[in-house]
Amino acid sequence: MKSISKKINRLLRNPVLPFLRFVFYTSNSPKTNKGFIHFNISNIGNYGRYFYLLVKFFQLEGYQVSIERKFSTFQNILEGESYLRYLIEERIISFSRKNKNTLMEFNDSNLSSAYFDFLLPDNKNISDSFFI
Repeated sequence: MKSISKKINRLLRNPVLPFLRFVFYTSNSPKTNKGFIHFNISNIGNYGRYFYLLVKFFQLEGYQVSIERKFSTFQNILEGESYLRYLIEERIISFSRKNKNTLMEFNDSNLSSAYFDFLLPDNKNISDSFFI
């Protein structure tokens, strides 16, 4: 019995499984005529919940959301915080190259994880502050 559980654990830790999941991944986002929103981000783990909410907003507005097709991005989403994993579990994003119908492209130059910095005072000493 222990040998079977060891084999299952070894199989689950196999690095081939995430790659196969990436190769056969398909999104369930409904096809609309509003166009595509494309993300080409080098380190998606920096954005976490903010990225999930941004993607969810575009999806609810009827846009199809795609992320640059890279295995490293897929793996960062799977291993990142839970909000990033929801993107895969809910199948709301697709992994593809930039489409000719792309309306807007977000990348590291026009997307920032410091999206509340404009609320901070000019001296930006936040060690004694708490923000909700």
